[in-house]
Amino acid sequence: MFVVFAEDQVWRILLQIGVCVLLIGFSELGFAAEPLAYDQPKISAAAMYQKWASVQSSDIVAHAKKAAAAVLQNREKAFAQFSDPYNQTWWPNPPFFSPVFVIRCDEMRVLTHIYPSFLAQYGKHDAMIHFKDLKGKHSFFDLCTEVLKHPNQPQWSQQYHFWPGASEPVWMHLLAYPVKGTPYAIQAYYVTPNLDFSAPN
Repeated sequence: MFVVFAEDQVWRILLQIGVCVLLIGFSELGFAAEPLAYDQPKISAAAMYQKWASVQSSDIVAHAKKAAAAVLQNREKAFAQFSDPYNQTWWPNPPFFSPVFVIRCDEMRVLTHIYPSFLAQYGKHDAMIHFKDLKGKHSFFDLCTEVLKHPNQPQWSQQYHFWPGASEPVWMHLLAYPVKGTPYAIQAYYVTPNLDFSAPN
Protein backbone atom coordinates (compact mmCIF):
# COMPACT_ATOMS: atom_id res chain seq x y z
CA MET A 1 0.00 0.00 0.00
CA PHE A 2 1.38 3.40 -0.98
CA VAL A 3 0.53 6.75 0.59
CA VAL A 4 0.22 9.64 -1.85
CA PHE A 5 1.01 13.13 -0.55
CA ALA A 6 -0.13 16.36 -2.16
CA GLU A 7 2.66 18.70 -3.25
CA ASP A 8 2.06 21.15 -0.38
CA GLN A 9 2.18 18.27 2.12
CA VAL A 10 5.53 17.16 0.73
CA TRP A 11 6.98 20.64 1.14
CA ARG A 12 5.69 20.85 4.73
CA ILE A 13 7.32 17.51 5.56
CA LEU A 14 10.61 18.60 4.01
CA LEU A 15 10.47 21.88 5.92
CA GLN A 16 9.91 20.05 9.22
CA ILE A 17 12.86 17.77 8.50
CA GLY A 18 15.02 20.79 7.72
CA VAL A 19 14.09 22.50 10.98
CA CYS A 20 14.96 19.36 12.96
CA VAL A 21 18.35 19.14 11.26
CA LEU A 22 18.99 22.83 11.97
CA LEU A 23 18.18 22.43 15.67
CA ILE A 24 20.48 19.42 15.92
CA GLY A 25 23.21 21.45 14.24
CA PHE A 26 22.88 24.25 16.75
CA SER A 27 23.17 21.82 19.65
CA GLU A 28 26.33 20.41 18.11
CA LEU A 29 27.83 23.91 18.16
CA GLY A 30 27.67 24.04 21.91
CA PHE A 31 24.70 26.26 22.70
CA ALA A 32 21.36 24.83 21.69
CA ALA A 33 18.76 26.88 19.84
CA GLU A 34 16.52 27.02 22.88
CA PRO A 35 15.36 30.60 23.48
CA LEU A 36 15.51 32.01 26.96
CA ALA A 37 12.91 34.42 28.32
CA TYR A 38 15.33 37.35 28.56
CA ASP A 39 16.86 36.85 25.11
CA GLN A 40 17.58 40.18 23.42
CA PRO A 41 18.60 40.97 19.83
CA LYS A 42 22.09 39.58 19.40
CA ILE A 43 25.06 41.94 19.42
CA SER A 44 28.48 41.76 17.79
CA ALA A 45 31.55 40.25 19.42
CA ALA A 46 33.03 43.74 19.86
CA ALA A 47 29.87 44.92 21.62
CA MET A 48 29.87 41.81 23.81
CA TYR A 49 33.47 42.46 24.85
CA GLN A 50 32.48 46.03 25.72
CA LYS A 51 29.61 44.81 27.88
CA TRP A 52 32.03 42.55 29.74
CA ALA A 53 34.71 45.25 30.11
CA SER A 54 33.80 46.04 33.73
CA VAL A 55 34.05 42.38 34.76
CA GLN A 56 37.37 41.23 36.18
CA SER A 57 38.68 37.69 36.09
CA SER A 58 38.81 37.85 39.90
CA ASP A 59 35.02 38.41 39.85
CA ILE A 60 34.61 35.11 38.01
CA VAL A 61 36.83 33.32 40.53
CA ALA A 62 34.79 34.73 43.43
CA HIS A 63 31.59 33.64 41.68
CA ALA A 64 32.91 30.09 41.19
CA LYS A 65 34.20 29.95 44.76
CA LYS A 66 30.73 30.83 46.06
CA ALA A 67 29.21 28.07 43.93
CA ALA A 68 31.83 25.59 45.16
CA ALA A 69 30.86 26.38 48.75
CA ALA A 70 27.20 25.70 47.94
CA VAL A 71 28.05 22.35 46.36
CA LEU A 72 30.35 21.42 49.24
CA GLN A 73 27.55 22.10 51.71
CA ASN A 74 24.63 20.53 49.83
CA ARG A 75 26.28 18.17 47.31
CA GLU A 76 23.87 16.86 44.65
CA LYS A 77 20.94 18.70 46.23
CA ALA A 78 22.49 21.95 44.96
CA PHE A 79 22.73 20.86 41.33
CA ALA A 80 19.26 21.84 40.10
CA GLN A 81 19.78 25.54 40.76
CA PHE A 82 22.81 25.63 38.44
CA SER A 83 20.68 24.42 35.53
CA ASP A 84 18.11 27.18 36.07
CA PRO A 85 18.86 29.99 33.57
CA TYR A 86 16.74 32.42 35.60
CA ASN A 87 18.52 31.93 38.90
CA GLN A 88 19.99 35.37 39.54
CA THR A 89 22.35 34.05 42.19
CA TRP A 90 24.18 31.80 39.76
CA TRP A 91 23.72 33.80 36.56
CA PRO A 92 23.49 37.49 37.43
CA ASN A 93 23.08 40.01 34.60
CA PRO A 94 22.90 37.48 31.75
CA PRO A 95 24.50 37.29 29.27
CA PHE A 96 27.03 39.86 30.50
CA PHE A 97 28.31 37.73 33.35
CA SER A 98 29.06 34.05 33.74
CA PRO A 99 26.71 31.27 34.70
CA VAL A 100 28.28 28.48 36.74
CA PHE A 101 28.04 24.76 36.03
CA VAL A 102 29.07 21.62 37.86
CA ILE A 103 31.42 19.27 36.00
CA ARG A 104 33.25 16.02 36.71
CA CYS A 105 36.66 15.99 35.13
CA ASP A 106 37.34 12.39 36.14
CA GLU A 107 34.35 11.39 34.02
CA MET A 108 34.78 14.15 31.41
CA ARG A 109 31.17 15.28 31.56
CA VAL A 110 28.93 18.12 32.68
CA LEU A 111 26.41 17.61 35.49
CA THR A 112 24.44 20.84 35.13
CA HIS A 113 23.76 23.28 32.30
CA ILE A 114 21.25 26.00 31.41
CA TYR A 115 20.52 24.33 28.05
CA PRO A 116 18.85 20.92 28.48
CA SER A 117 20.03 19.70 25.06
CA PHE A 118 23.64 20.52 25.93
CA LEU A 119 23.30 18.64 29.19
CA ALA A 120 21.74 15.67 27.40
CA GLN A 121 24.58 15.57 24.89
CA TYR A 122 27.56 16.31 27.11
CA GLY A 123 26.29 14.87 30.37
CA LYS A 124 27.28 11.40 29.22
CA HIS A 125 30.43 9.71 30.45
CA ASP A 126 33.49 10.95 28.48
CA ALA A 127 31.30 13.13 26.24
CA MET A 128 33.37 16.28 26.84
CA ILE A 129 36.43 14.62 25.34
CA HIS A 130 34.81 15.17 21.95
CA PHE A 131 33.89 18.83 22.42
CA LYS A 132 35.83 21.23 20.17
CA ASP A 133 35.69 24.99 19.96
CA LEU A 134 35.54 26.75 16.60
CA LYS A 135 39.33 26.69 16.31
CA GLY A 136 39.31 22.92 16.68
CA LYS A 137 40.68 23.01 20.21
CA HIS A 138 39.56 20.45 22.79
CA SER A 139 39.12 23.20 25.36
CA PHE A 140 37.21 21.23 28.00
CA PHE A 141 39.49 18.23 27.70
CA ASP A 142 42.53 20.48 28.11
CA LEU A 143 40.95 22.17 31.12
CA CYS A 144 40.02 18.92 32.84
CA THR A 145 43.42 17.41 32.11
CA GLU A 146 45.00 20.19 34.17
CA VAL A 147 42.42 19.75 36.93
CA LEU A 148 43.26 16.06 37.18
CA LYS A 149 46.98 16.88 37.35
CA HIS A 150 46.43 19.53 40.04
CA PRO A 151 43.16 18.51 41.77
CA ASN A 152 43.14 21.26 44.43
CA GLN A 153 44.05 24.20 42.20
CA PRO A 154 41.78 26.28 39.96
CA GLN A 155 42.68 25.93 36.29
CA TRP A 156 42.09 28.07 33.19
CA SER A 157 41.78 27.32 29.49
CA GLN A 158 40.99 29.41 26.41
CA GLN A 159 38.12 28.93 24.02
CA TYR A 160 36.76 30.57 20.86
CA HIS A 161 33.08 29.75 20.63
CA PHE A 162 29.50 30.91 20.62
CA TRP A 163 28.08 32.82 23.57
CA PRO A 164 24.44 33.62 24.44
CA GLY A 165 23.50 37.04 23.09
CA ALA A 166 26.42 37.29 20.65
CA SER A 167 25.82 37.22 16.91
CA GLU A 168 29.30 35.81 16.29
CA PRO A 169 31.85 33.74 18.22
CA VAL A 170 33.86 35.33 21.01
CA TRP A 171 37.07 34.57 22.88
CA MET A 172 36.69 33.49 26.48
CA HIS A 173 38.63 31.92 29.30
CA LEU A 174 37.22 28.82 30.98
CA LEU A 175 37.69 28.39 34.70
CA ALA A 176 37.45 25.09 36.57
CA TYR A 177 37.32 25.64 40.32
CA PRO A 178 37.63 22.33 42.24
CA VAL A 179 35.19 21.58 45.04
CA LYS A 180 37.71 20.20 47.52
CA GLY A 181 37.02 16.77 48.93
CA THR A 182 34.59 15.91 46.12
CA PRO A 183 34.89 14.75 42.49
CA TYR A 184 33.22 17.99 41.36
CA ALA A 185 34.48 21.26 39.94
CA ILE A 186 32.72 24.50 39.15
CA GLN A 187 33.03 25.75 35.61
CA ALA A 188 32.69 29.44 34.80
CA TYR A 189 33.54 31.76 31.90
CA TYR A 190 35.34 35.05 31.40
CA VAL A 191 34.53 36.66 28.05
CA THR A 192 37.40 38.86 26.87
CA PRO A 193 39.54 39.41 23.75
CA ASN A 194 42.59 39.58 26.03
CA LEU A 195 44.16 36.15 25.67
CA ASP A 196 47.24 37.00 27.70
CA PHE A 197 46.13 37.75 31.23
CA SER A 198 47.31 36.86 34.68
CA ALA A 199 44.90 34.16 35.80
CA PRO A 200 43.92 34.64 39.45
CA ASN A 201 43.26 31.70 41.74
